[in-house]
Amino acid sequence: MKVEALHRISVIREGTPHKVMSAVSCNAQNDDCLVRKCVSCRDKSIDFSTEVSNKTIVKYSEWDKNVDKKTVKVDKSSDLLMFKSIFLDSLITYQHHYFKQKHQHEVLKNKRENLAGGEIYIHCDFSENCDCKFTKEIQPMYYGGNREEISIQVLYTKNKSYAFCTFSRNGRHDAPAIWAHLLKVLKHFMPKFCGITKVHIQSDCPTTQYRNKDYFLTPTALGISYPEITEIVHNYTEAGHGKGGPDGVGGWAKKAADDAVASGTDINTFSKLVNLLKDKSKKTFIDVVETNDIEAIDAILSGQKVATFVGTIKVHQFTWHKENSFKLFLNEVSCYECPPGQHCVHFKMPNSPWEIPGAPQVEQDLDDPPPDVEPVKKGSWVVVTFGEHWYPGLVEKATKRNLTVNFMVKHEKRNDLFLWPGQSDIQIVKREDIILRLEQPPVPVDRSHFKVPENKIQ
Repeated sequence: MKVEALHRISVIREGTPHKVMSAVSCNAQNDDCLVRKCVSCRDKSIDFSTEVSNKTIVKYSEWDKNVDKKTVKVDKSSDLLMFKSIFLDSLITYQHHYFKQKHQHEVLKNKRENLAGGEIYIHCDFSENCDCKFTKEIQPMYYGGNREEISIQVLYTKNKSYAFCTFSRNGRHDAPAIWAHLLKVLKHFMPKFCGITKVHIQSDCPTTQYRNKDYFLTPTALGISYPEITEIVHNYTEAGHGKGGPDGVGGWAKKAADDAVASGTDINTFSKLVNLLKDKSKKTFIDVVETNDIEAIDAILSGQKVATFVGTIKVHQFTWHKENSFKLFLNEVSCYECPPGQHCVHFKMPNSPWEIPGAPQVEQDLDDPPPDVEPVKKGSWVVVTFGEHWYPGLVEKATKRNLTVNFMVKHEKRNDLFLWPGQSDIQIVKREDIILRLEQPPVPVDRSHFKVPENKIQ
């Protein structure tokens, strides 16, 4: 949208982000060029027209978080001089985003299409949900009905692909819920294939679902359920991607249900929806995940108290190997040149590997923390991620599982500055969602703006 704004007033010739990428790099498809490592073009910048006054007001739109932490499109304006600075800052960020998006697409597509014997590849999406629906209704069930969760997945083997949907009445979106859906699929498919020892998983990257310390523990659950599995690799796609196979499966399920309602069938219960899709399906495996399936994963993971991996939000791949089962190796983007369960020489995260506890540990009370760890309590400063951004906040109340946090918001033009909103933004968050406890509060830079030292957040 920023490119469009500058192109509209003839400040730049390039009218699309891709053309801008080509203008500031030797080759927009070369990784070194995109991450500014190329000697020839790392200092290259976009050419701005000098014929337009720097005092010109530029109107543009951008995606931003509102006070409810929801992403919305916001209309903004700025003089051209300031907007050029904003544009150049966002250009560097976009180049890294473009690199990750392109890299993940190419590497994962290549792996999916070149599986060896003994490997399976699961592409999953847990963001779907559904409502009960009637052919005629006075008030839509959306306003009073229960929301049911759907996991849409496609499983690939060397020679064939399989589609499946797993449904649950349980509304949980956390790591045990995700793995309960995955294990339901593996339970159905693993007996059909002999010699499966390597599992690859692809998902998008919501922090609360797939990319957090609880989910990083899940090789423990899979290793217990299927001891024959020796390697697990989970890949996260970059934000802004299409979901591919799962989108197609989800589209089929929605159309089948809509067609049934249009022809006079009421789908007013969870069971009716599941049974309808089972009857309609010729190729898609349909099953139900019960609450006790999720609680079984809870039992496996319970008591495994671990520290958050610093840099979690940047992780796009983790690998695990049975021979090194107490360590998880995390990479900034996916790599299949280096063996799973070992250091990646290309894209290793600074704090990798991450230690997986060898045995469950008893959770300690707030009053009895480890002697060398300061507990998060009332008055502590913490950092929590919402979507792709992190925010500092002051803990106002602490219980054993949850924290009541008063959050600061980002400056609308400077991502490194924070301020107190006009209306308090108080949220209840789980302790495991805290990515960092700040030793000191944010540092004031003027009367209303504060800064968190960058080396605190990786």
